[in-house]
Amino acid sequence: AAAPSQPSQPDGQADQPPAVPPAAVPTAPGPGQQQPAAPPQEEPRELALSMDDAVAMALKENARLAIARLEREKARGRIGEAWSTALPNVSGTVTYIRKDEIVASEIMGMSFAAGDEDNWNAEIAVRQNLSLWTSATAIAVAKMFKDWTEEFVRDSEQQTVFLTKKLYLDLLLSSTTLERHRQTLALAQEHAGNIKKLRAQGMATEFDLLRADVEVANIRALVSQSQNSVNVAMISLVRMLGLRYDAQIVPTDALDYAPTETDAEAMVSEALRQRPDLAQALLNVDMQEKNLELIKQQFVPSLSAQYSYGNERPNRKSSFGEPEWEDYWNFMVVLSYPLFEGGLTLSKYRKESAVLRQQELAYHDSVEAAKAETYQAVLGVRDAAEFVESQAENVRQAEESVRLAKAGYESGTNTSLEVLDAQTALSTARANYSQAVYAHCVARIALDRAMGR
Repeated sequence: AAAPSQPSQPDGQADQPPAVPPAAVPTAPGPGQQQPAAPPQEEPRELALSMDDAVAMALKENARLAIARLEREKARGRIGEAWSTALPNVSGTVTYIRKDEIVASEIMGMSFAAGDEDNWNAEIAVRQNLSLWTSATAIAVAKMFKDWTEEFVRDSEQQTVFLTKKLYLDLLLSSTTLERHRQTLALAQEHAGNIKKLRAQGMATEFDLLRADVEVANIRALVSQSQNSVNVAMISLVRMLGLRYDAQIVPTDALDYAPTETDAEAMVSEALRQRPDLAQALLNVDMQEKNLELIKQQFVPSLSAQYSYGNERPNRKSSFGEPEWEDYWNFMVVLSYPLFEGGLTLSKYRKESAVLRQQELAYHDSVEAAKAETYQAVLGVRDAAEFVESQAENVRQAEESVRLAKAGYESGTNTSLEVLDAQTALSTARANYSQAVYAHCVARIALDRAMGR
């Protein structure tokens, strides 16, 4: 990219450096002194960018794409959650209970307190889920979701590339149209000047002069409209690139026609292999199948084990609850099975089975939609190419018409009206050609998007 242009200097100061007060002259830092920090640099307001530069900047700076990429962190967190169900759960508890009254027992004339006012317990418990088949299925679903997220990010990146190229082409078209309207305005003003000279010599009528002035005014209106189109396209592209709202982009590429070979069958096949939305749809089916497996596993008893070790005061091993610290341990195996739940699991299975069927149908529909979209994009490129070639011939004919009209007017065989008509036809032909080239460029990037490129 070209370096950003520098702000112009006031008149008479273009070659003079700014005056620096003596106190402001920088000096080298002394021993032990730090180098002063450089002032923050403002973002350049004018950038010369090619289409590839714009795409690279959008992939790096676009806010919506950054939001989409954060889905990867969510997917990693989901995998961690799934793994937590297969790993041991270790917890520690400390309990203190203060009793307001101690019950005393009397045996053979002797009084014994059952417990103590201050009761302490410290325990560490380890719990392990032994139904690891459920955890394995949950981990598999989480990994599939991570793959789904990667396809989602890839689709978002492709959409960002497409939109950036489309907005860049919008700016190119509006800038090209503005420049050609300005050229047409210059021709119309030149013609109006010639009419004025001929009118002064009595060789042109007042109507000829009025018609030339009206034509100049009409073209000025077109220039204003084109300038507004440039401003709209500029702001849209700046927003896509994550730049300041007042940044100015100077496109370095030209709106050129590049013929493209189109093999419909090969391109449809590539689309079915490469499109991220098809990969997402297939992963939706796979994840739903795993969800059904998780529901099926709810019909199977769940198994878990727990080991706990603790220390308490007073201890439970003493019949009279002597206020002394004593350790203890417990081991427990739990086999659990829901005997009655009102048909909840069966209802879930029926619902998720219907969802699976929906995902399968959605996948097949997505495949057919991808085929149709790609084939339509191929036809769009072909039609746009034919339109470009026809408009190129129209431009050549219109340019020749203007040349002949001017020559005839100078020789007195044509009127000024015929010259104006020829110039208007040339302006229209050039505008149609630019629109045709733009349509072909958009059709090509739409084909790339349809093919998953």
